[in-house]
Amino acid sequence: MSLLSGLHTDFNTHRAIKMKNKKSYESKRIQSNEGEAMKMSRVLLFFGGLLVGFAVAWPSTANALPSAEKCAVGKIKQVRKYLGCRLEAEWKALARGTSPDFSKCDQYLQDRWPRIESRAGLSCPTSGDQREMRDEMAAYSDSVAFRLSGMTTTTTLPPVCGNGAVEAGEECEFGDLMGMDCASLPGFVGGELRCTPELCTFDTSGCYASRYEDTGLTLIDNATGLEWEKKQTAVGSGADALNLHDVDNLYSWYDAVSSWIGAVNVESFAGHSDWRVPSVDELVTLIDYTNSAPSVDAGFLPQQGNFYWTSSTLASGRAYAWTVNFRYGAVNDGVKASALYLRAVRNAR
Repeated sequence: MSLLSGLHTDFNTHRAIKMKNKKSYESKRIQSNEGEAMKMSRVLLFFGGLLVGFAVAWPSTANALPSAEKCAVGKIKQVRKYLGCRLEAEWKALARGTSPDFSKCDQYLQDRWPRIESRAGLSCPTSGDQREMRDEMAAYSDSVAFRLSGMTTTTTLPPVCGNGAVEAGEECEFGDLMGMDCASLPGFVGGELRCTPELCTFDTSGCYASRYEDTGLTLIDNATGLEWEKKQTAVGSGADALNLHDVDNLYSWYDAVSSWIGAVNVESFAGHSDWRVPSVDELVTLIDYTNSAPSVDAGFLPQQGNFYWTSSTLASGRAYAWTVNFRYGAVNDGVKASALYLRAVRNAR
């Protein structure tokens, strides 16, 4: 045998041994992954069995069930199927060494869940909870997969926004602001605090930094959405009938609700022509008991510390209307023929 032939024979022998070792390694790896897959299957069968048992324990003869129970049973079955689908995707991915693909599971749930609710109509015990239930089931199946892949029970799972529980890293959940409101957040004094869907963070778009917004000619009340006329002259400077916004001008109730407010709208005061005499419920929102004579926010100055007309007539006497006394902040009635002060209002939003 030549030297070259001997080298060739040794090389082939070495390669055959190497291939045999590789096959042995691959076989052991597959057996290990299949072992993990079997663990997943047992968990699926256990929890799936619980759900099936619950559904079976429901009153028998599904066709005889009322619509509400049919809806609940149908949803329980979908929970079982969705959990099974996700866990199956988990163990397949583990066995193959890839990332799990839940797209088919999500699509299946998305197709079936609304159909169950639609069939039951208004009798379904719950409705519109598909996303919430999906997130809860996803969190559960992820937790199972984490633990069976060797993660410890102290492992911190990422928060699931929309599962109804405010977790670490979240500020809120839909319907749960954790007792917070706009006034409890820095830089705001009031408004409506919301929770941002998908992010579970505070939405402060409905909060405001100050109650009143001064536009120059008017004040917008962020708490009520009302826009108020600002008077343009100093108190005691003398009435001026030609100036509709003179703070010293006095009017009867009849003139207030007809000629005066009509003229304000004709001139399109502050760019608007939908001004009105405020109702008693609207005018009392301006009372500020931290001030007196006048008992209003300083932004409304100049302001008379006296009686102002409202558009509200007394139910007990058509010749009388409700007034608000801004000396101390009180509601009184007044004869409509009396001369009192006025301030116009409109809806800002």
